[in-house]
Amino acid sequence: FLVISLFSLIMFGGSIMLPESPRWLMLKGRHQQAHQVLTKLLNSELEVEQELNEITQTLIQDKNSWYSMLFKGYFWKILLLGVVLQMFQQLVGINLMIYYAPTMFGYAGMKGLLVMLSVPTINMLSTFPAIHLVEKWGRKKLLYIGALIMIVTLLMAGFAFTSIAGSSNPDAIGIAPKLTLLLAVILYIFGFAVSWGPVAWLICSEIFPLEVREIGLTITTVINWTFAGLVMGNALSFMHNYGNASIFFVFAGFCALAIIFLKLFIPETKGVSLEYLESSLKSGKSLKNLGN
Repeated sequence: FLVISLFSLIMFGGSIMLPESPRWLMLKGRHQQAHQVLTKLLNSELEVEQELNEITQTLIQDKNSWYSMLFKGYFWKILLLGVVLQMFQQLVGINLMIYYAPTMFGYAGMKGLLVMLSVPTINMLSTFPAIHLVEKWGRKKLLYIGALIMIVTLLMAGFAFTSIAGSSNPDAIGIAPKLTLLLAVILYIFGFAVSWGPVAWLICSEIFPLEVREIGLTITTVINWTFAGLVMGNALSFMHNYGNASIFFVFAGFCALAIIFLKLFIPETKGVSLEYLESSLKSGKSLKNLGN
């Protein structure tokens, strides 16, 4: 707990240095501060002025208070998109893999510090490629790739557990299913951490109109952790009732549904300004075409 508190202090220090969003500053009438923040972020004064003009035009177009936005149909449409996106981020099984990985490895007769550290270490390191790839490949492509990786690895884990199920003695389990399980979990964590882990949060931070962005992010965050609790609270009981392999096939099914949802509804927001996304939403564009 003392070690964890050190990271909390680092985050506290970072939050002090973090600038306010220029869009929020403009919304509150603090134009000079917004100009200063954008000057640090953009390359030239011309780009700063263009960005400020776009933000100003967005604020002029809709001067309604935030609660009046709750009666707009497009708000509920984009809110539902964010809610389902965050649901799928948990229904693909990430928290079961992270929290119960030592338990699952124990079922397979694998123990030791190296095995237990493999999951959180891969999860942390795999986040770094996402920082580069999310702007190079785009949000949707990363989500597609991540979902496909998770489907394959979840099926691998499921079949590994199916072969293990007949053995009551962990020492009698062959090396092949143990290695298959270990490889499946590690590749699964990589697939999630490079895609659905960061990108789902990124998309939710981009799609909501400025006036209700905090409401949208609050609700979608609550949904995310609600489904995290539901998965965590029921996964082991499900495995006990239907076999350890069953839960992996269920999660693979949710990954497949996530791909369908991604194809039909999620917009590509790479290289698209928040103001353009907002104006496209308010003009009645379909959800998946908001970034076009």
